[in-house]
Amino acid sequence: MDGDVYVTPRYLAGSPGYGDAGFAPVAHWPHHHLDEGPHQLVVTSPDHRIRIGWAGDDYDLWTISATPDAVSGPQWTAIVNQNTPPELVAALTATLAQDWAAGQDRFLAAPSVYWADSVAPLAAAGWERTGAELGTVELAAPDGNAGVCINISRRDLEGGTQLWAGPPGWGTRAEITFTPPVRPPTS
Repeated sequence: MDGDVYVTPRYLAGSPGYGDAGFAPVAHWPHHHLDEGPHQLVVTSPDHRIRIGWAGDDYDLWTISATPDAVSGPQWTAIVNQNTPPELVAALTATLAQDWAAGQDRFLAAPSVYWADSVAPLAAAGWERTGAELGTVELAAPDGNAGVCINISRRDLEGGTQLWAGPPGWGTRAEITFTPPVRPPTS
């Protein structure tokens, strides 16, 4: 197919296969081009507390994390798949850059222990609860093309909160999964 193809709504279009849009809000931050490892490019905040990794040719294109200092483990991590539109990644990186520039640690804040607080803007926009697996809460957009799933039974597990858009499937569903920090075992 020649020329531009426009998809509506935009969140169903997926990634164009390059990271330019997602990195645009942090283009002035240090860039680290890596020859080995899962990411070809890692952009960090000047103090290295925010890390944005681009895998380039993987299912999970982006790994974004925030940490209290340059050498600590992540306070949270976001994994973004290849179907996610770059505008969503850019919105996330722009918000992180704004919070970092303001000199605040808002990007490190833990989510509310009350899941309803986290989804209040979505509920106000007409999103409704759907059938969910035991231990999770799911909400879907009125058109059913986007949703959120929150693991409320064990917030320490991978997949704490997942935002999704599009029909289910490897090549069709955009997903951003926010995971909480991995806590070391207690003795």
